[in-house]
Amino acid sequence: PYSNTVRGDHPIVAEVRRQGIPCNSVCINRRRADSVTPPMGPHRDSRNTGERSYVMHWGQPIGEGSLCDQLGNRYGEQRVWHNCGDLSKITHWVEPHYSGTRYSLVAFTGPPPRVKKRPSTAPEKCVDTDRGKI
Repeated sequence: PYSNTVRGDHPIVAEVRRQGIPCNSVCINRRRADSVTPPMGPHRDSRNTGERSYVMHWGQPIGEGSLCDQLGNRYGEQRVWHNCGDLSKITHWVEPHYSGTRYSLVAFTGPPPRVKKRPSTAPEKCVDTDRGKI
């Protein structure tokens, strides 16, 4: 499976906004039916801090492959944007499919990405155990 999130002024985010979807982030997903990992199980998207998330999926999944949520909604129609509400507060999952590949976009508003601080680049003092500090 592949998943990648693009943010800000990325061309994909700009195209999704052009289609009338308010967002600052888009998660792009691909999952083959024969993947060794199971489909997305029940979860909440903690980084989606906006009031709404929008999902579109497409491909040739044979079987289900729909997005479902705890409220009983099932978003199965392909190639349309589904307004799924606040997916940080609604548990949701993807139904398995038994053949083909499923692609999806999840458009949402979220905080800037967390950036891991780089370790200090100052050289460490080396110690030669035979002669002391170098």
